[in-house]
Amino acid sequence: MIWIDYQIAQAKQELLEHIPPYLSSLQEIVIDYLKTWLNPEIVVAIASAKAVGAPPENAVRVTSGLIASLISVRVLDDLQDQDRPDALWIKIGPARALNYVLALQTLSHKIFGKSPSGPPLSQKILDEYVESALVTLAGQERDLMGVSKNWDDYWLTIEMKTCYMMSTIASLGALAGTEKEEWIKASRVFGYHWGMAVQILNDLSGVWEAEGKSDLEQGKITLPLLYGMHCEHARLQELSQIVWQNRIAQEAGRIKEILDAIDTKSYLLWAALQQRTKAFEAIQILPDPEGKQALEFYFNALFGDMDEVLAQTAKLEDPDKISILDKALNLSPKSKLQENTSYQSSALDIRHRLRFSQI
Repeated sequence: MIWIDYQIAQAKQELLEHIPPYLSSLQEIVIDYLKTWLNPEIVVAIASAKAVGAPPENAVRVTSGLIASLISVRVLDDLQDQDRPDALWIKIGPARALNYVLALQTLSHKIFGKSPSGPPLSQKILDEYVESALVTLAGQERDLMGVSKNWDDYWLTIEMKTCYMMSTIASLGALAGTEKEEWIKASRVFGYHWGMAVQILNDLSGVWEAEGKSDLEQGKITLPLLYGMHCEHARLQELSQIVWQNRIAQEAGRIKEILDAIDTKSYLLWAALQQRTKAFEAIQILPDPEGKQALEFYFNALFGDMDEVLAQTAKLEDPDKISILDKALNLSPKSKLQENTSYQSSALDIRHRLRFSQI
């Protein structure tokens, strides 16, 4: 899709042009990142603009701001996780790396505040982005504190940490191209389910395809382990005891063996495919076929070999075994409130707006 590549190139150039001359060292860092790494989520902003019937160049400035923001997130993640040997903070030190995180975030705000369509749209785009950034940081704080040790807490964390930002990225592209709220909402829904699929597949990779230490070897409780603890199987008690006794890292091999025995990987792929179905359904109302095709193409790219994924999930013999994961991904807000009144909080309000008011 040549038009996407062209608009991404334009967005990169616009970002570089916004870097002031007195921050020439930042420009060098951004150029290095643009050469070797580019977050695919920016494609969603451009494709969303086209999908709502606007010229894709309408989303160039939004995309430029998103690139700055996403690079800052990458630098910050590396600084917090300290699990990549080629991270920027190792080359220049943590203090300077943090300084560049702040510079990139400030730069993204400056870019978002300069919409070609004028101040009203600029303010709306900036407000939506800032709200999303704050929710994402709150989700990251939950993750860093390790509070997500059960279905409900983990579900809320990934919605805040991943899904809110993904839904915002898609809606910003749509906002740059239309005032029609129904189409903006559809794009937001697509982004939400894109984020869910990304998180599910990331959690899968964190156990089975990790670079360096796996999530289990780091003692992390993520979706694969939660699935193993919430479905019926012969080694449930053994698995639960390992977790309760805080021996996840020491028993990583045994845990993985248990998760393999209950075919956890296939169930996670199945769950990600459900998000794909919901995302594609959401954008059917959008007017531009080529834009919708681009959104679908880049969603499918998450899975790699789609035929292989479909074959692996098709072998599931008992759909009832999936019920725990299915329920976790499709909770009713009314029943959830009835079950646990502690959810009546600002966090629930965020969750409710994400999953039901906007979706």
